[in-house]
Amino acid sequence: MVPTLKEALQDPEVLHDLIHNPKTFRFKDGASVVAAVISWPPHIALVEVDEDSLEGGAVGGAGRTKENHNNEFSIVGPMANVLDILANNLNFTYILTQPADRLWGTKLSNDSWTGMVGLVSRQEADIALGPFAQTETRMKVVDFTESLFLDDRSILVKKGEPEIDPWSFLLPLSSLVWVALLGSLLAVWALMVLMTHGLRDKRYHISSNMMAWEILFCHFRMLLHQGKSAEGNNVYNSPVQGRP
Repeated sequence: MVPTLKEALQDPEVLHDLIHNPKTFRFKDGASVVAAVISWPPHIALVEVDEDSLEGGAVGGAGRTKENHNNEFSIVGPMANVLDILANNLNFTYILTQPADRLWGTKLSNDSWTGMVGLVSRQEADIALGPFAQTETRMKVVDFTESLFLDDRSILVKKGEPEIDPWSFLLPLSSLVWVALLGSLLAVWALMVLMTHGLRDKRYHISSNMMAWEILFCHFRMLLHQGKSAEGNNVYNSPVQGRP
């Protein structure tokens, strides 16, 4: 008679081999593992089978049928293949069972668990096929294997139509920052106008009013990181310049 998983692990020799040789471990006398499953295509699907297919108590693989509510079923899909590979490599057979509520596992107010997580936590099943979402609450009552795959979830919304906003250049900065920049620009400009009031550039024959406008535009160009070519009577060519 094939021992259950719990009975097999009580053998000191088996337990020692599992701990010290995990990559080559196999149950020497086999083991019978109870696997909890629910249908979740395409990862795993339950298929009903007739009695003629149950000769020997197994349908393919290492044995993947179990009476559940008077129905016989088998499993197909990637997770069924994973279970078969584990069964063949570790030398165990398995019996399939389903939770009565057909749920994955949720913690109730009385600290009990529903679904497949409940079967494993109550030791009514040895393993449960997922793939499961690993949550902190579930990790307190069951152990998870390494992740088999990563699943991305997203929210769908209607695809919008492109809109041209002529004021979109203001979006990188908040309104308060723009007000502060404008106020600083005007304050510095006003100060320089007062300092140059009454002065006249004899070389270019530029009046003080014209110079005030030149100062304003020069500061505005500095704000936008723009230079200016020397044409006509322009005095200020760039934020920093050498002597002519």
